[in-house]
Amino acid sequence: MNKLILIGNVGMKPDVRTLENGSKVVNFSLATTERWTNKAGTVVEQTEWHRIEGWNYVASAIEKSVEKGDRLFIEGKIATQKWTDNEGNEKSSTKVRITRIEFLGYRREQVLKDDASDSEETTKPMTAKSKKAKAEKDELEKGKVVFEASKNDEDLPF
Repeated sequence: MNKLILIGNVGMKPDVRTLENGSKVVNFSLATTERWTNKAGTVVEQTEWHRIEGWNYVASAIEKSVEKGDRLFIEGKIATQKWTDNEGNEKSSTKVRITRIEFLGYRREQVLKDDASDSEETTKPMTAKSKKAKAEKDELEKGKVVFEASKNDEDLPF
């Protein structure tokens, strides 16, 4: 079985591309941090960086909702690509291909910005864009927003 679960923070703005056949793909990095106390009583922190890839419906959801610093829960599988470069050297790349994602929270900067602007919202009329952003924020605060790869995402174009 090829399955893994990660909970971490997005390390860069997701890069979304649309391929010639209409499929969407998103790539970004996710940082997971493990903390423990060693025998000397010192707290040790180790951060691992993971390359993440999502296709089609998942890519569209990430494009609309995810920014650098956001906290995500990701279920996926390990996918390794191998190729030969121009100089004849064998290369490989390992990514986590998303099968399920949950948005766990906003970036700290966004939460602070939202808290500071709450008083302004009551005095300014809301634009269509700000109404949509508020509705999305309310949806996220109500409960978990979950996106899963569809069965068709298994038929990837490579």
